[in-house]
Amino acid sequence: MEKQDVNVDEGLRGVIRELLKADKIKLWLAPYTAEDGFSPGSYPTPLLNRYCEVCGAAPESLLATLEALRQHAIAKLSCRHAGVAATAVVDTRENLRVTIRQDAGETKELVVSVSLAAEGSTLYEVVATAAGQSSDAFKLIHAGSTINCKKKLSEQGMCSGSAIMLLPLSQEEQRHVAAQSAEQGAARIRDAASSLTDKDYGGDGGRYLELCDHNGKPIDLPDEERRALSIALVLHQKGQRLLRRASSDRQYQDALAILMECDRQFGLCPSSSILTSVDNFAVLCLDICWCQLLLQQTDALPNAEQRLANCELFLRNSYGQNMERLAHSKKGNTGAEKLLMGRLHLLQAVVAHFTGRPSSARELLGKSRTELSSLRVNSENLAQLMALCNCGENRARVALRACGHDVQRAALYLMEQAEDQRRNDELVEERAAKRLRSRNLGKVADGSGNVDAEKYDTVCGMGFPRVLCLLALKHSNNNLSAAIAMLHDDRATLEAEAVGTFQHKLSEEALEAPAELVAQGVAMGFDEDLIRSGLKQFNMQLQPLIDHLVDGGAIGEAGAADVDRELAAALLFDPEDTDSDEDKPPGVKKKKKKKEKSEIDDVIENELLPDMDMEVTEHLDSTLEREFELLEQYTLIIQPACG
Repeated sequence: MEKQDVNVDEGLRGVIRELLKADKIKLWLAPYTAEDGFSPGSYPTPLLNRYCEVCGAAPESLLATLEALRQHAIAKLSCRHAGVAATAVVDTRENLRVTIRQDAGETKELVVSVSLAAEGSTLYEVVATAAGQSSDAFKLIHAGSTINCKKKLSEQGMCSGSAIMLLPLSQEEQRHVAAQSAEQGAARIRDAASSLTDKDYGGDGGRYLELCDHNGKPIDLPDEERRALSIALVLHQKGQRLLRRASSDRQYQDALAILMECDRQFGLCPSSSILTSVDNFAVLCLDICWCQLLLQQTDALPNAEQRLANCELFLRNSYGQNMERLAHSKKGNTGAEKLLMGRLHLLQAVVAHFTGRPSSARELLGKSRTELSSLRVNSENLAQLMALCNCGENRARVALRACGHDVQRAALYLMEQAEDQRRNDELVEERAAKRLRSRNLGKVADGSGNVDAEKYDTVCGMGFPRVLCLLALKHSNNNLSAAIAMLHDDRATLEAEAVGTFQHKLSEEALEAPAELVAQGVAMGFDEDLIRSGLKQFNMQLQPLIDHLVDGGAIGEAGAADVDRELAAALLFDPEDTDSDEDKPPGVKKKKKKKEKSEIDDVIENELLPDMDMEVTEHLDSTLEREFELLEQYTLIIQPACG
């Protein structure tokens, strides 16, 4: 109930209320009400002078009336949502000003400022910070609807005087909201990974993602299988990064949701022979179970047992029964992979304990302790290797484990790794350059793909003009034999097409003989100037020119072809020597205009690509702190039960 001020004249109150309405003044907002909500009102001197003159009231009476009206407005807004956990008053002039009153034994008022252009998620974060709570612990209600985190506040009807309710969530509700948010995030990452798999983000005419073996050689797969595997690998890499960085249940849940989505993508290619020969799927099974253990999801135990069995099976298939296959491919440096076996046996011990197999639990726990203990790294060796190879702690730790903690062997191991990576990077760059050249050369006649750059180089190396080589390969759909036959048997048709296609490039300056043809003629013993002049006269055809000269013919006399300057210029045109879109002739692919970035592009750029620079062995690195914490925890639980 509002406390009435007996010194306020009701007639004066009514007059001032009308003046405030006419002037659109809201006394419950700044600058009239301070941010703390408790200080006396502040009223500008010009406003007081004008109201005193209009009302004929004394300054003291005017101030008392304004203050009574201000307190009445605040009390009215405070009581409007009586009984709810919290209320908020919104000021939307330039910033959104939120006042929260929590009614849980004692009243606590917080004031925060949020731009109307901000999204709902920003409001949640600001309120959470001010209230000292997690943003997952409550929901904000406006006009009967939960505030949407993805929409701007201005789009959700926020206006001056709006009221917001803060409702605390139960533990169960918080878990549900976190799981829902994690699933939505995983779906967003999946869609971005799918887009990344299909699009040419490298600008080279090929796909951004390329499946390769450990030697950098591309793996040829059916398109559907390639897509599913590519998406799965991207999701796995993202999930692993989140798992490594996680420090709260919410972050572990986000990582788990992405790993589960990765599992679904692997499920789209169950018949793939690749999965049986690599450790990716095995490591995924291990990562999922590890994440579930850290989240203490005991309800996942039935599935965990099967996942761990799959993990062990695929690791054996990939590494060999006793890691002999891995030892061969890694030249005996197999120590780092013991981390996977140590985690596997630890997880299997936990599952065995909860499924009533105490003897197995004890045995597996012992195996895990032995394996993980062998991976402890001496700090002096670690520092020595980091200084010797100028590498980070993670790489140095993996290298020492791989090489039995021998610093010199680990240094050689890192050098070999760096050399392998450099060689693989060069192969990737070479393939990218070839794809870019093929894209610039344009599509073949049936539209099935671009002109093969290697075949183009092969035909050009036979001495044919580049333009004719390009046209022949296009018409033959990259059939090398057919293209060569066309250049011999149907050259006139190709020349006519060349003139029509490259008409815009014809000029006197272009009538310079190709250096390679001149060099070939000089190598046969002819004068360089004679070859240059003769090539122009014989339309850049070296063999007819040589035949003419060998028969004793002279340049310019009867028997030589008339100079066709249009054809000569066309035959001199290099299809790959075009820098601007204006210079691109018909049939040669033009640069695409840059498109505006979509929401998926933003996810790719900000959430996917930064996590795609993982070291090949990053999943084999761990400080072992969590592993030994869990070992000690379950040793105390399992051993007494087995005793």
